[in-house]
Amino acid sequence: MRKLRVAQIGVLHEHSDGKMLTLRNRMQDVFEVVAIAAENQDAAQSWRPHAWEQPCYAGLNRVGKEELFRMELDAVFVETELRELVPTARECLAHGLPVHIDKPGGLTLEPYAELVRDYHRAGILLQPGYMLRNSKAVQQMKQIVRDGVLGEIYEVDANMHRPAGSELFSRYMCEIPGGTMFDYGSHLIDVILDMLGIPEEITAFSTHLSPYGIRDNCVAVFRYGKALATVHCAMSSAVSIPNRRFTVRGSNGILEIFPLEQGYDRTAGHPLFNDIPVKLRLILAESRGGFEAGRLQDGTADDRPSCRIPCGGAGSPQSLILYPFFSLSVLKYSRSDSTLFRFERG
Repeated sequence: MRKLRVAQIGVLHEHSDGKMLTLRNRMQDVFEVVAIAAENQDAAQSWRPHAWEQPCYAGLNRVGKEELFRMELDAVFVETELRELVPTARECLAHGLPVHIDKPGGLTLEPYAELVRDYHRAGILLQPGYMLRNSKAVQQMKQIVRDGVLGEIYEVDANMHRPAGSELFSRYMCEIPGGTMFDYGSHLIDVILDMLGIPEEITAFSTHLSPYGIRDNCVAVFRYGKALATVHCAMSSAVSIPNRRFTVRGSNGILEIFPLEQGYDRTAGHPLFNDIPVKLRLILAESRGGFEAGRLQDGTADDRPSCRIPCGGAGSPQSLILYPFFSLSVLKYSRSDSTLFRFERG
């Protein structure tokens, strides 16, 4: 199978560096990064004035967007600031290009929803950058819930905290409606909606921790009949990313993923993450679905290429191919009619 020729537009999204590290250092046998282009906003005037100095962009063919769109490409990764995500993806659609568009898909719903509809009508793939969708631990958690192993679900408790950012980042966050719940909680809400469906009621709360007026301590409660799902996202001075977790409780047991994500390699130079592997823990009152009752079943997901989750039970072990923090799908592409028919998790 030939490598997929891809390009990236933008370096100002929070995920842009990790995405490029994944493409160049973890999935280089699948993807060939042929070019990178800047977004419309000048990086020097942004919250990331030194973005282009990151080592992950060294040696890349830096071009303008017009030149990029003249290239023979299989897909484009859109990694701009939030306000430019949808307009940039629309430019890609105009050139018949599949996109991986980072989340949360702009600042308002309707332009993003219309973009998704237009990509669907065109028969071209649009892949949102919700990396937890490709987490094998999260996938197995969803399957355990759907199989009724936990019994009747009555509680979901999830958090995605992060340390306080620089003054430039804090001022950038002030421009984001919904604050940390919008920017980070969207990852958790994406999982909850897929697992439990549309809630009957949502109640939200927020306070300000920083002096900049950001909604940076946010809680949302989703009501599903008897069940309550709580999402908490705060941005404080504590190094809190390694403490992200996702817990599901039911009438027959408890399942927890902690930590929710594995950090970057130390060599990648990212200070906010650690090397603790993702763990999925399960304890049941009664044996069900191939899982035993009365004992802690502890599975480890070392989020590095060619590792496994030995968590026992039906369907295990499950192999995974992903890079710490960022999981990308391998795109199965047919260039003959410019259509991405499907994508498979690699």
